[in-house]
Amino acid sequence: MSYFRSVRMGERGDIRAFTLVELLVVIAIIGILIALLLPAVQAAREAARRMQCTNNLKQLALACHNHHDVHKRLPPIGFRSSPNQGANFRRSWRVYILPFIEQQSITDLIAGGGVATSAAGNPAWASLPGGLDKVPWDSDYLPWQAYITAFRCPSDTNAKSPGSGNEPNPASYRGCLGDLTWPWGAIASTDAAHRAGYARLRGAFEMKAGDITDTHKIGLGLEAIIDGTSNTLLVGETLVNADGGQGLRAKGGLALKMDPDYTPIACLANLDTQDRTLFQSGLNVATGWFGRRWGDAAPSQSGFYTCIPPNSPACSWSNDTDTCLVAASSNHTGGVNCARVDGSVEFYSDTIDYGDITATADPRTQMGNPFGIWGALGSINAGN
Repeated sequence: MSYFRSVRMGERGDIRAFTLVELLVVIAIIGILIALLLPAVQAAREAARRMQCTNNLKQLALACHNHHDVHKRLPPIGFRSSPNQGANFRRSWRVYILPFIEQQSITDLIAGGGVATSAAGNPAWASLPGGLDKVPWDSDYLPWQAYITAFRCPSDTNAKSPGSGNEPNPASYRGCLGDLTWPWGAIASTDAAHRAGYARLRGAFEMKAGDITDTHKIGLGLEAIIDGTSNTLLVGETLVNADGGQGLRAKGGLALKMDPDYTPIACLANLDTQDRTLFQSGLNVATGWFGRRWGDAAPSQSGFYTCIPPNSPACSWSNDTDTCLVAASSNHTGGVNCARVDGSVEFYSDTIDYGDITATADPRTQMGNPFGIWGALGSINAGN
């Protein structure tokens, strides 16, 4: 009896297992390894997204060059889409390059007009060929419903989802409007001072007044880039506003309040003094439409300026969309990607020399370039 008991006890003694302390140590080690590895994985994913963003910008710059090869001009930032739109210029440069980014079907749909362009299939639809009677926020106009991934930076999380209604679809990439800014409503004015102000705007994307019958006849030729194509920005990125609004977050947001002067510091004054990532409490901000209409040429949708540093907030002089001071911005750490007119793409740091942001960006009075290297990069003829 004792023999069998000793054997069983011996067998029982050979069984091995982790103690509770050993198990907790192993779990802790695994947790530490995951904590060390996760940032590296996230950094690798962001590096891949940033590379894809660079490729997107190269393709858009190439598309602009292809447009120039065919029409001898870069695409314009926009023009008056119909007499009903008054002084607004609402057909975006992105519409002009659709055939050069494998979106010929959308170009054909726009050119055809009629009931085929109605999302509801409305037989009474009265769209003109070219869609010049359809504003960029028309929720029944099928071309604006297209979600085009080439217009979206993969790091721009707010641009991931297709839009709807009056904010059809987002776009992260914008044309450079230069280092001086001017309310678009004044461009079509008969006032001589207003016209003189417009004449001194100096971005690569031209803004055009008047009723245009052949829109490919507007826009700048490469010969107008006096500072050199390798020294002048063409396309950059600006974060899209969250669908439905994003509260007081400044990055990707638009403050609908700014004193009617042209100093970038007036825009930056809208930031919270304690937390510079937020707008001031109680400030009126955009609620989802900022950057969410790829077909719209207004600066709030299609352009950016270099009189304000990268990753600064965007501001509007009023509650409209065509008098905005928009900065280049991104979710890439420390800066933004931009394509130059020569087609090359570079990452520009937030710390780039941006000169004197207390200076005016009013083209009626500002003859020089007070906004440093960043301002000079945005200008076609800053002379430096």
